[in-house]
Amino acid sequence: MFPAKGFINIILAIVLLAFFAISAFLIVSRRSANPKTDLSDYSTEESLSPSIEKEFKKLTSCREITSNGDYLLEQDLKNDSGNEFCIVMKNVQSVSLNCKNNKFSNLQIIDSSNFRVENCQIGDEKLNANRRRGVVNIDSSSDGEFLFIQISFQYVDVVNSNNLTISNNKFDQLFYQQNYTNNSKIINNTFIAAELGEAPALIISNNGANNTLSENTIDGVSKGIFVSKNSEDGADDGITFGDEKNITVSKNSIKNVWDCGIETAGHVENSIISNNKISNAGLCGIGGWYWNSWLGNKVSNNITEDSPYLFYFYRTYGLREVGEKVYFKDNIFENNKFVLPRKIVGIQGAQVKFSSYIDYLGFPTVTTIPNEIIISKGDVIIGNNRFIGNDFGTDTPGPEFNPITLVVDGGNNRCQPLYDKS
Repeated sequence: MFPAKGFINIILAIVLLAFFAISAFLIVSRRSANPKTDLSDYSTEESLSPSIEKEFKKLTSCREITSNGDYLLEQDLKNDSGNEFCIVMKNVQSVSLNCKNNKFSNLQIIDSSNFRVENCQIGDEKLNANRRRGVVNIDSSSDGEFLFIQISFQYVDVVNSNNLTISNNKFDQLFYQQNYTNNSKIINNTFIAAELGEAPALIISNNGANNTLSENTIDGVSKGIFVSKNSEDGADDGITFGDEKNITVSKNSIKNVWDCGIETAGHVENSIISNNKISNAGLCGIGGWYWNSWLGNKVSNNITEDSPYLFYFYRTYGLREVGEKVYFKDNIFENNKFVLPRKIVGIQGAQVKFSSYIDYLGFPTVTTIPNEIIISKGDVIIGNNRFIGNDFGTDTPGPEFNPITLVVDGGNNRCQPLYDKS
């Protein structure tokens, strides 16, 4: 027999254990009945313990960041230092900057990796009006993210970089350009051109590989009337890219440009242009001519509305090096649609004679570019360009293809008879 006092202690322990067991059961039952399906349902306090919260270094003035860490901007900054850039990240390997929606004038990132910039407002109209470098300059850097940023005035300039993600930002009165940059993603941004002054395009990518330009909303704020260069306000094109391989341009919405929605230049190979919506373009939906050469590309499920031409391709300028070839070969055009085609083109209102134009017969016989080589017949490799299920419309004459042998009719194309310029 237990002593009376010991017996009472045992009973109390059993009661306490039972109480905690019932409480735990009720908590689990309540969560099971109302499961949380979104991580945002959990508060910071519930999901993060104080021991793993970031320790932020606070920025209170324009400066150069030369050490790794997490930085926080809790006030607007004014660049009174006389330095070219307000904030510079240089030779750092792991840096984050959260601006908490505060403003500063301009940013440079150079020779850095594993960086993240978010929730910032960058740009100063007066400071950047006559600058020769972009409001944001990224040079020789990799594995970086730009998220939820509003960038205004002039342009963003990226060069010799790799694995960048530019996402969910607003580009106001400026354009984005990248050169010699690979494996980067320009996704789900909004671009609005300046009302006065010409922009070559709102997204530009040259001399890269494996880049993605996707799900962006682009407004060139042009009247959408084709005119001679440098005589129209707004954006020339929505997106341009040149000398790129394996680039994907998809699901973009492009409107109000005075030339083409998407224009290419140089040699473009194994690339995809798909599911884009283009409207109010002064010349064409998709085209290219400057040093133009296409090999193994696919153009599919694009819609062009309110433009003179669906496609517009030819070659201008000569060869840039010995042994260069001019290609328009092994490309696929499938399920593209032309809606409400215009019957006139240009400010003079010239009559549209065909719904699309592809010409690889006529090449320049002279060149004004130093060291260029005149194109000869043996430099041109064309053919096996398959057109399948495209709707060129029936309100304008059919496409013009020169020579006709460069095209393979894959069936189910809708158009008037092919245009015969003879």
